[in-house]
Amino acid sequence: MNDPGDCTNLDIMHPELLTQEQIVAVLTKRQIKLESEDKAVLLELFKAHILPQPQRQYRENRRGKKNINKRKSQQADENEFSVKKAKLSSKESPRLFVPFTPESQKCIPPSQINKDRKVIQLSSPGKSSKRQKMGLIEVSKVRMFSGWQKVFSHESSVLKCKMNFGIYLPQTSETKKVPVIYWLSGLTCTEQNFVTKAGAQKYANEEGIAIVAPDTSPRGCNIEGEEESWDFGTGAGFYVDATEEKWRNNYRMYSYITEELPKIIGGNFPVDTSNASIMGHSMGGHGALTIFFKNADKFKSVSAFAPICNPIECPWGQKAFNGYLGQNKETWKNYDACEMAKNFNGSLKIPILVDQGKADSFLLQKQLLPENLEKVCSDKNLPVTIRMQNEYDHSYFFIATFIEDHIKHHSQVLNGKL
Repeated sequence: MNDPGDCTNLDIMHPELLTQEQIVAVLTKRQIKLESEDKAVLLELFKAHILPQPQRQYRENRRGKKNINKRKSQQADENEFSVKKAKLSSKESPRLFVPFTPESQKCIPPSQINKDRKVIQLSSPGKSSKRQKMGLIEVSKVRMFSGWQKVFSHESSVLKCKMNFGIYLPQTSETKKVPVIYWLSGLTCTEQNFVTKAGAQKYANEEGIAIVAPDTSPRGCNIEGEEESWDFGTGAGFYVDATEEKWRNNYRMYSYITEELPKIIGGNFPVDTSNASIMGHSMGGHGALTIFFKNADKFKSVSAFAPICNPIECPWGQKAFNGYLGQNKETWKNYDACEMAKNFNGSLKIPILVDQGKADSFLLQKQLLPENLEKVCSDKNLPVTIRMQNEYDHSYFFIATFIEDHIKHHSQVLNGKL
């Protein structure tokens, strides 16, 4: 008779077909902390941490249609389990997160139980009244390369919804504040894509740098149309502050990344947010470039993987900007890296670093347009290094291959190696 806890030869793409014991075994093997043994809750953890996340649109062939149908089936299952989880949430007791201070390491966490799963407002003990008071719920943590990979959720005052972010804290953060790199992910992604696929933690620990990876959009805002397409709405916030009536109350990712998130990080972790850099992938590469050009006083360097360099000239950008910002194309220029580079008067401590795969289908579809960024930077005498990588595509396999280069690139300025 087979061992129910045996993890071999399991169909992880369909966790709803697994037994509760098998799900627990897989999660335990991945060192995912279990706070409930209810199968619906376990399935949610399984889908968040084990299932691969979608990266791009499937092709219009037989295999693509099969995968599309499978995705729709999984989404239907998620909706069903979300209803079940909502009924069970009143029985859950989330862990409470105490912000970092030397004093807090000696204190016993408060023994409060939040039966309604509301965020508990926490403040640092002792003389830390100036520290930011933030309500954080620790979703998961795992020891990794002598540091800690953690995921937190919180209620965002800017986006008016619950948001998740991942944070990797290197070993050196246990004794001092460390610099930080913000990572912005691409279309359809959550914080989990970078956390589980990029392979950045090893190099971040070696360089003594924290990495913060937020979600890509608000979620669950009940806005008509936010779930209708994969390249607009949920999972596609485009790192802008929307001005159109329908979206402007929630879709303010630019302000979330530049204002609220750094306050949360600086107020609750051993991180020096004044010593920061930013990088991203695809839509997140666009976000990293535009946020850097607008905030060169806040970020010391910028890099990107396959960024959307000139969104006002590509279908993805035109769809997003028309929806979030309206039909006045002059306002679009405020979120276009090429247009912003033309008017950039700041100084660069090190060149902008961009990696682009030559086998990237979106490059061939003229969605990314790195050649436009290269020309503008050349005309403005802005130092930029654009590396065209032969045979690499748009995936996280590409990112994982070159992520070490990017972290060491930022380390030059963050750790004073110049």
